[in-house]
Amino acid sequence: MFKRIVCIALIASAVVGGGATFAAAPTHIYVKDKLVEAADEPIVEKGRVLVPLSSVAEPLGLSLSWDSASKTATFGKWNERVKLSVGSSIAIASGNPVHMGSMKLGSPVRIVKGRVYVPLRFLAEQFGYRVSVEGQDVRIRAPLDASQLALLRDGDLAEARRLAMSLPSELTHYAVDLLPYTHEREGYNVTCLFPEGRSDRLIVVNGDQASYAELTEDGWIVKWQAHIPVGEKDTIELLWEMKVTDQKGTAPKLQGSYLFWSSTDHLTTNVLTSGRLSDAGKEILGSRITNAGESGGQARGELSLTLPGEVRK
Repeated sequence: MFKRIVCIALIASAVVGGGATFAAAPTHIYVKDKLVEAADEPIVEKGRVLVPLSSVAEPLGLSLSWDSASKTATFGKWNERVKLSVGSSIAIASGNPVHMGSMKLGSPVRIVKGRVYVPLRFLAEQFGYRVSVEGQDVRIRAPLDASQLALLRDGDLAEARRLAMSLPSELTHYAVDLLPYTHEREGYNVTCLFPEGRSDRLIVVNGDQASYAELTEDGWIVKWQAHIPVGEKDTIELLWEMKVTDQKGTAPKLQGSYLFWSSTDHLTTNVLTSGRLSDAGKEILGSRITNAGESGGQARGELSLTLPGEVRK
């Protein structure tokens, strides 16, 4: 799973439902700049906006099901699911390590005039969407804005890759079943691999786990995971040869060459390396070793987020 360089990290469940409060229901709700036409108006409870679940589920691309016996609604996107029960202030989430298990809502789920009402901010932020209050209007926007998408898809490769590796964990979602993380190797290592000429595709190798993700306006969507067993070769060379186990999803086609950027921590020493991975093997082009308390470190070659002569595709 992504960690550290790309922030897909295992963290404790968060309390949700913060943000601005309302004295009255908002006049309009916009999802991705489109006005939400709802048959029933939002309501305000303790300063928080609650909306009919079905009114914003479709604009956000969420699936939705209702169990009348247990009065439980389940909504989801990709392979992530959230269950909400009427009268409860607890949501149960699965499918994403950032939002996993029990989470406390700012307001309990309610039924009003036969419709299930849920806290709007929770519903949107659960899947990484940005929520803002502008006057008496609420706007829900895609996690990545136009300038970020432009940089990631068409901008300077080094800057785009730097941004790609720094996106917060809330902007990573899973279209596959989560693969349990095991730690079979000593020390701590994370390697990011980008196809030559691109920054909108990414493979992250965290210890013995590999994850492949593609970029959308919703952030990184993980479409494949696998374990890389301890073997006679370097971890990413084993990945290149697809000597993996426990695969989930559709594996990426590894061809051409990839830029790799690797960070390894062992005790008080950090090693950064960059280079090329291809059919010819692993070629280190630059490195820097830094010990605790040092500034600068010991450098060799050119540590870079681009390959020599690389151009965007």
